[in-house]
Amino acid sequence: MNKAVQELISKEVDSWIEESALPVRSNIKPIKMFDGLYPEGDELEAYWDFIHWAMNREHQVLLAIPVKDEESYFVPFELDEHGNDISAFNTMDFKRLRDFKFNYEYWKLKGQMDRLFDLAQTHSCLSNEQGRVNIKKRFDEIVRVEFKEKLERTGQAKYMIRLQEAETIWQKTACET
Repeated sequence: MNKAVQELISKEVDSWIEESALPVRSNIKPIKMFDGLYPEGDELEAYWDFIHWAMNREHQVLLAIPVKDEESYFVPFELDEHGNDISAFNTMDFKRLRDFKFNYEYWKLKGQMDRLFDLAQTHSCLSNEQGRVNIKKRFDEIVRVEFKEKLERTGQAKYMIRLQEAETIWQKTACET
């Protein structure tokens, strides 16, 4: 048989066999998924700078929202199985350096004043007269229960000051017509 006939037969037989059915050749190297994805050398730093810029630009609107300063600090605690506080915040060094006392009265007063401000603001936004009357009644009820009755009962000057603050909130915020 001559060489040309052998090559012709070899090509014909090879066409019968699918490439996927052949065993893997020994000289093939596996391709890693991230090969060639990132640039090399100085371009790598520029690449990550660009990624940083693009992410900040994407989140620029969220980062522009003002964040309210934290007004109170609650010390976290960690309890063991016996109910003892074993956190790092329970050490004498921490207590000595940062003596934390929660002012319950201030917290309650701030909540009351915020509620009164919200009611006064709602009153100024309503166009329905009946709604405005109802809001004024709710405002007066909170002032009466929280400040007037306590002033009559205890006679403490702090309730008089709070009563004046509540009236100032109403006068500045609620638009009377």
